[in-house]
Amino acid sequence: MRSLSCLIGVMIFISSVAHEAVSAPPRVAFVESDNKIDVMVGGKLFTSYVYAPDPTNPPIAKGIRLTKPVLYPIYSPSGV
Repeated sequence: MRSLSCLIGVMIFISSVAHEAVSAPPRVAFVESDNKIDVMVGGKLFTSYVYAPDPTNPPIAKGIRLTKPVLYPIYSPSGV
């Protein structure tokens, strides 16, 4: 009887751990605008694929303008 209750306890523990480990992956969405496509992961901006320079935006750094497609900026899951 004791082995049966231990076995049931282990099975319940394994099923709860397996349920926690298998969670749905974050949703990925693409939002297109005039000169870029924003990649959103879980509703937060991950990166932007900028394929044409926007003359209304300032340079990305002093004296540097976009001349080719880039992924800019790129954020970590923590937002940094």
